[in-house]
Amino acid sequence: MLKGEPGTGKTMLAHAIAETLQLPLLILNVKSSMTLIEALYQYDTLTRLNDSRFADSTRDVSNISEYIRMGKIGQAFVADQRVVLLIDETDKAETDFQNDMLEMVKAIKQ
Repeated sequence: MLKGEPGTGKTMLAHAIAETLQLPLLILNVKSSMTLIEALYQYDTLTRLNDSRFADSTRDVSNISEYIRMGKIGQAFVADQRVVLLIDETDKAETDFQNDMLEMVKAIKQ
């Protein structure tokens, strides 16, 4: 976790780490209305409902994973290889986002 004034190179550090370690870089630009759940994944209930009602899709309605799109944090968790995850502009998020991030980190450490 890095904190500093704008323009001090925090973002460039993530790019340099990814390049040096030859790892993919995932970038999550936090927006003011974003929740941690959105950064983890999004479940498309409307498409699943539509597919189940009209049966004109190639997706298997009984397979819920076909309706889940991973956010940047989710992509980092399920990646086949290690990645560098840059979560940028967390200060612009609601306090709940920041608190939820801390809780998630605590859970991962346990």
